[in-house]
Amino acid sequence: EGDLGEWLEPRNAELTIYHHWDDSMVGVASVDHETRTIHFSAPAGHPAGAFGNHVPKARTYVVWNVREGMTRPGQWYLDRAAGRAVYWPLHDEKLADAVAFMPTTDTILHITTDDGAGVQNVVIRGLEFKTTTTPLIAGDFAATRLPGAISADTPLIDCAFEDLKITNVAGHGMNFKARWNRAIRVEGCEVDHTGAGGIYFNCDGAFVTENLVQHVGLMYPAAIGIFGGGDGYVISHNDVYDTTYTAINGGGGKGSRIEYNDMARAMLELNDGAAIYVIFAEDLIVRGNVARDIAGGTGARHAYYLDEQSERCVVTGNLALGVPSSSQNHWARHNRVEHNVFVNDGDIILHFPRSENYTIARNVIWASGKVQFRNIGAVARFERNICYTGTGVIEGVQYKSGQYRAAETVQIEPNDDLVDGDPLFVDAANGDYRFRPGSPALALGIEPIDVSAAGRTRR
Repeated sequence: EGDLGEWLEPRNAELTIYHHWDDSMVGVASVDHETRTIHFSAPAGHPAGAFGNHVPKARTYVVWNVREGMTRPGQWYLDRAAGRAVYWPLHDEKLADAVAFMPTTDTILHITTDDGAGVQNVVIRGLEFKTTTTPLIAGDFAATRLPGAISADTPLIDCAFEDLKITNVAGHGMNFKARWNRAIRVEGCEVDHTGAGGIYFNCDGAFVTENLVQHVGLMYPAAIGIFGGGDGYVISHNDVYDTTYTAINGGGGKGSRIEYNDMARAMLELNDGAAIYVIFAEDLIVRGNVARDIAGGTGARHAYYLDEQSERCVVTGNLALGVPSSSQNHWARHNRVEHNVFVNDGDIILHFPRSENYTIARNVIWASGKVQFRNIGAVARFERNICYTGTGVIEGVQYKSGQYRAAETVQIEPNDDLVDGDPLFVDAANGDYRFRPGSPALALGIEPIDVSAAGRTRR
């Protein structure tokens, strides 16, 4: 009541419905103002209001493409009812000199075959791709239903995509999610300003490196910067900035690596994601990465996240700056979190709901507030960690068996495997996390991490 009025034109209006970790983009079929009911033109991914208890009240839904949304120069909307585009010019802009691009296609480069046998040994290099549209449908988790400016619906084998630029597209930059892909290489590309995600692949032996992905999810906030799955893939030396949801997603498969990536300002809109989010993975290594300023709050926004059924994974040598929830682990087991540096001006949380048999070793955790291990019973072993706390509080939270609710919170007394002391960083303000003489880290045999190789090495 009070949100929408008679001005809502069903032929024009589009809605984004927020669902915590994903969203639904839908059109409007009809509006009944008497009962305050909107009928969608296509199904939403979840019922409207699903997971609403997790979503800030200001962002339960948004109405797009209506005249009432035009509040400043430079904005526009497509008036389908009148058959015209309406634009509010910038100050001193001469429309006679303006150029408008109106996309009519979902995909610019579509790789396919008649027999489904796949494409081998194709190289696409040095091209620029701009301006696509998308169908008005709900994208589902990670907006996976949407096309890319470059898309393949047939298996790709030993194919390479090098030094490409993809900008101002409504869907993904690249989408290679057909089954049975092998040995795709994406190298030296730039994907900037996308409605959905950046680089998407499902591929055994993929190699995704030296790419810049930024400003993604501008129309579909569930979209992800780099979304990967398969056995033995490598995601390394990428810069991923300004993503509405997760920066890098690793799903399924065995023996993959996500390493030496630089990520900042992820999780700008949705929840329950991370700078690096991993699910259903075995023997995966997450190492040498930097995660900075991940949404600036604890609201289910994390630095490094091992989710359901992740086993025998190692999170090592990573840096998290300004991320209260530095290590999130859910329904995962037999994993190691070791040799990382987590720094936050405030509290730091390491969380292990429904997890088991974790090893927490040789980490340096620096918090101006307290350090808290939630569901501490999931940790089988602590080994030579340093926890500096500005409040002198290190807590362990016991959960009720198989649940997400706390049964008891206890103060942890410092010991040889959880040392309460200042690690004496050389110059943390300028990114030097080596240890000065006299650091307790040196006495424990903890080597300083080196994240100087994180991100692109050629720019």
